[in-house]
Amino acid sequence: MAWARRAYDVLATGFGYIDAPPRYDLLIRALPVASYETGTARLAGGSSLITVGNVFSPGQDLHSVQSTIFHEMGHQWVGQLTNAVEPWYAEGVNVFVQATLPCAAGLLPHAACANTINTWAQQYYASPARHWSLQRIDAAGFAQESIRRIPYARGMLYFASVDAALRTRSAGKRGLLDALRPLYVARHAGKAFERGDIEALLRRELGDAEVTRFRQVVIDGTQLIVPPSNAFGPCLQRQPRRQISEGKTVEGYVWEPVSSGARTAACQ
Repeated sequence: MAWARRAYDVLATGFGYIDAPPRYDLLIRALPVASYETGTARLAGGSSLITVGNVFSPGQDLHSVQSTIFHEMGHQWVGQLTNAVEPWYAEGVNVFVQATLPCAAGLLPHAACANTINTWAQQYYASPARHWSLQRIDAAGFAQESIRRIPYARGMLYFASVDAALRTRSAGKRGLLDALRPLYVARHAGKAFERGDIEALLRRELGDAEVTRFRQVVIDGTQLIVPPSNAFGPCLQRQPRRQISEGKTVEGYVWEPVSSGARTAACQ
C-alpha cells in the first residue's frame, strides 16, 4: 500500500488539475488460484479492485501487478468523455500514462514499462482488426477479446506519438498531459468534454493535418500507426519485430530499454 500511495501522488502531480486529490479506496483481493492480475475501476471515480492469486502466472511478477494498480488508479484522472465511454480515449490515454509516468518517476524499472507497451503493441500489429473502423469493432461485440482491445492499443500508440510531437515542438517543456490539462480543468468544473474538444486541441497544437491523422488512425483504422522511437521517453527505443497475423508475416514494433550511449546510465 505504501507503493500505491506514492503512485497516487505521482498521478496527482502528473495530471495536476485537482488541487486536493480526493480519498481513494484501493481494494486488493487474493484468491487461491494462479493470478489473473486483473483490475477494475470506476471511471473518474475514487476506487478500484485488484484481483491477484497465490502464485504468479507465466510472465507476471510484482512489477506487473504494480503496473496494473497504477493503471486502475489512473482512471481516476483520465476519466471519460462526457457523452460516451470511448475505449480509444479512456483506455488509450490511460495505458499511455501507465506506460510512461511510473518509470519516469522511478516507481518502476523501464523494462516494466516496455513490457506494458509491447503487450499492447504486439496485439495491435498482429491483429487482423488493426485496420478495422471503430464502428466495425463495436459491431463485433465481446466474442473476441483481441478485437475488442484494438481501440486500447491504437489509442496508446497514437497518444504516445502526439506526446512526442508536442515535446519536440516545445523543446521538451510540454507533453500530452500538459495540453490536456485545460480540458480536464473544464471537465472538473462541470463542462462537457467530448471528441470534438480533443480534435480542437490537436488542430490548435499540431494543425489540421493532425486531426485528419487522428481520424484515420484511431476512428477509421485506415492508417497504421508507428510512433517515433522516443515516443515513450528517452530510455526506451523502438525496434522492428515481425509477427504472424492470420498465417502471414507482418511488420511490427516493440520498445526496449536503451542499451548503449550516454542515456544508458541515466536510465538505470
